Amino acid sequence: MSSDCCFLDTTVLVEALFKAEARRKSARASIRSYKRSVLPVYAIKEMQLGALKHFIWAHNKLSETASFSTTLRAIQRIFMKPYLQGTALEAMQVGAELLVGSQLSLAQTRSETDAAMADAFRFSLRRRIDRGWKERRKLTTETADNLTCFAETAPRFNESTKLIEIDPQGCSLEDSCCLAAKLRQRPKDLEALLKAIEGKSRPEDNKRRQTLHLLKNTPKREVSDTACRALGDAYFALRCPTDCAILTTNVKDHSVLAGALHKKVDQHKA
Repeated sequence: MSSDCCFLDTTVLVEALFKAEARRKSARASIRSYKRSVLPVYAIKEMQLGALKHFIWAHNKLSETASFSTTLRAIQRIFMKPYLQGTALEAMQVGAELLVGSQLSLAQTRSETDAAMADAFRFSLRRRIDRGWKERRKLTTETADNLTCFAETAPRFNESTKLIEIDPQGCSLEDSCCLAAKLRQRPKDLEALLKAIEGKSRPEDNKRRQTLHLLKNTPKREVSDTACRALGDAYFALRCPTDCAILTTNVKDHSVLAGALHKKVDQHKA
């Protein structure tokens, strides 16, 4: 730990809310080890559009198929989206942790057992999704950077369809990014971040570079929700208070950007 204050990134928020029990406890202990802990709402937005969305996908697939085995096959088929596949499998692991006490004894056949397991996992995931959402702002001593363009829409269970719905997602309350004006006041920092990822060719770096250029060089152009999301780790480097350290599981990527602005990074080992 390099600071008395941590600025929570999305990876640690997800660890503390949606991973298996031991990992949730470990992440929460890391957060509590700081006197001051700050959760930016941008991390809630990333969590909503990432891990939470994927947990809801797993829940809804169990509901749609009414089959544990069919859901597993559906997860295996989404190999072209490895992050979704990995998160869906983690969701199933979390569901399994909450199965203690579930009633499967009434199932008499293989198909009935398969359906009963699907229901049990679905109920478990629904509890974790609901609890995780309710706890999102309770992990840290404070939240920061409330986004006037982002609606923190709670997941809703539709009793008719047995599906969890969450709408709208992302920023929809305003036509343009509410962060853009603040970030455009820091052209030197934007330039430093551009230099830090110069020559990097990963898709996320290309998208991040486009948004940084948009903010720095075209002050009158609107910043879309998609462009805002592309900032990713650059947001945390720009908005982390100077007396805090970015707390993340991904020190390698954060260090490049945070280091360019002389910000500190602490690692939570998941």
